[in-house]
Amino acid sequence: MIFYFSGTGNSRWIAEKVAEKINDKVYDISNMDEIPEISNEKQIGLVFPIYAWGVPEPMNLFAKRLKKTKAFTFAICTCGANAGNALKKLSKIYHINSSYSIIIPSNYIVGEDIEEKSVILNKLDNAKKEIDKISKEILKKKKSL
Repeated sequence: MIFYFSGTGNSRWIAEKVAEKINDKVYDISNMDEIPEISNEKQIGLVFPIYAWGVPEPMNLFAKRLKKTKAFTFAICTCGANAGNALKKLSKIYHINSSYSIIIPSNYIVGEDIEEKSVILNKLDNAKKEIDKISKEILKKKKSL
């Protein structure tokens, strides 16, 4: 089960692509009234964007409500350049077996110029490669637990 929060759609895209590759389901936490039953899940994923080098408050609140299980847990954050200590901070709220950061085109445009088209396309190509790599790692690590 992969739970995601996405302000602009980038993290949703990542969550859906990873779920497709590891044969899992995705759930948008912003549309969720109740957390689905997770006690029998083999893996739990959290996907979210980085907000000011941190985890967005909706994901923090969700992680605090999420029941602890014996499932393999992973987190994937999306960011324009740097994740800061977000994944480390999230792991203090909810146990994470493995964490990843995927650089995507920056959508923080306050005080910055929009990235060049070539930079955006390069980041998207690299993100697709990272999704493949991360998906393979998740499957491998899950089997080893």
